[in-house]
Amino acid sequence: KNSYISLTDEGMGIAKSVEGKHELLVEFLNGILLVPLEDAEEEACEIEHVISKETASKLKKMTNYLQNEIFNNNNLSSDEWKKIIT
Repeated sequence: KNSYISLTDEGMGIAKSVEGKHELLVEFLNGILLVPLEDAEEEACEIEHVISKETASKLKKMTNYLQNEIFNNNNLSSDEWKKIIT
């Protein structure tokens, strides 16, 4: 039997916060640390519930910096990064 639930505004805010953390963690784990996507998804599911807003914010800034300043500006090739990270 299917049933539906409704979230309060507060509950919806919490759900969106957790979803945002999940997306950030997958992006960091897979895109920066080169963790395989399936593993990144599983690990993000565990971390997203315990990581603070402050830590997530700092992780987002670091992820954006690495993507923009290093990878997008061709300061480091993906092959060079793979050598460093693996």
